[in-house]
Parts: sequence; C-alpha cells; structure tokens
Amino acid sequence: MSTGKVIGISILVSVLTSAAVFVALHFLVVPLLEQQAGEKKAGVDVPDITLLKLDQARKILAASGLLLVVTERKEHPKVSEGLIASQTPLEGSNVKNGAQVEVVISTGIPPVRIIMPDLAKLPVIEAIDKLKKAGLGVVTMSREIHDEIPKDRVISAKPVPGQEVEPEITVELVVSDGAAGIEVPDFTRRKLKVARRMIKKLGFTVGDVSRKEHAEARAGVVLSQNPKAETSAKKGTPIDLVVNTN
Repeated sequence: MSTGKVIGISILVSVLTSAAVFVALHFLVVPLLEQQAGEKKAGVDVPDITLLKLDQARKILAASGLLLVVTERKEHPKVSEGLIASQTPLEGSNVKNGAQVEVVISTGIPPVRIIMPDLAKLPVIEAIDKLKKAGLGVVTMSREIHDEIPKDRVISAKPVPGQEVEPEITVELVVSDGAAGIEVPDFTRRKLKVARRMIKKLGFTVGDVSRKEHAEARAGVVLSQNPKAETSAKKGTPIDLVVNTN
C-alpha cells in the first residue's frame, strides 16, 4: 500500500473518531450535566420577608413551601417594633422545600439617650443654650436667694449632670436671685472707728468717708450714711459715711 493511501486512511480514522466523541458528548454527557444542574436548582428560592409583619411573612413563606421560625427579639436602630429585622437564609438563597427561614423580630427603635450637661454657676442664657445644643429643650425655672452664686446664674439642675436622659424630659433649673439683703443699721452719732467695725462685722464694706463740720454734733461722729438706716443691702455693699470734723 502506498504512503499516500496510508495517510489518507489515518486522516479518515481520526475524523471518524472525533465525530464519535462529539456525538457521545452531545447525546450522553451534556444531558447528564443538565440533569445534575436541574437537580441542584430543584429547591426553593427564599423570598425577601424583611420589614414585614409575622403574619404577612408566614403567608409568603408558606406559598413557597417554607416555614418561619422566630429565633430572637431585640431592638433595632432602624426597624420599627413588630417587623422582621433580618432573616436567614437571605433572599435569593436556594433551599429544600419545607426548609426553615429564621427571623429576628424588632422590639422597636431604641430611644435616643442624652448625657445631662453640667450647668452649675452658668448664666441662665448660657445654660439654656447648652441644653439646646445637647438636644434638650423643655425647661422650667425657679429662683432662690444664694449668698455665694451671683444673681441669674444656675444654682442646680435636675436631672443631675452625667445622667442619661431622653430628649423630651423636662429640665428643672434653680436660678440664683443673689444674696439675701441685710438690714442696714443706723451708724449716725457713733464714732467713726466704731462704725467701721460694725460695718465689717455685718459683711458690708466701708465706702467713701467724707468730712463735714457740724457745730452741734460731737467731733469724729458719723453725721450721715448711704445706704440709709433700716434699708436692705446685700453683703459686700459699700457704706458711705459723712463724719463731723468739729
């Protein structure tokens, strides 16, 4: 047999073999793979049931042949009370018919908590502004006499500083009305030295001391004063005196 015939037969055999392999793949292997793929997809696709109520979610799952199981109830920052916050498996997952879908139910959005600021000794306007910046706005005020905290400054506040509070809480401020007034005694007809001692003992301060001649009064005694006797003045108020030079 010639070399050309041998080559031709070899090529023919090769072509026939390739054709046979193609036919086997097309009619035997491919259907088998398609069958296996079909078996894998024969389950149920899980629907999205988040943000639904339980009854609604149960009906949707039941229509797909799935069961709903509640595994937990807890607060959620965005999901309202009674709605499904999350699910397992997730939407689109392929599961067997009759499989369980576990859900977490929201018990509500947690309330906003604010730390009560420290307002002690602040001017009322600053205290109210600080409350607004913290997210608190409802304020009631009462006033009390206070010997140490100046007028129109905060003595105390409720709730106390550092406490966690809700935005709608009412903040109660106690504001200073200043120191209590003291009745000014009569310093006239007293020696300047005695008057000075009395003024300091009562918590006042000695103000301007001027001198004036008075023929009928004793020398060195107080002729007049400001504030006048029997008026009310706060501690630290300067008492001005006019002293006889005669």
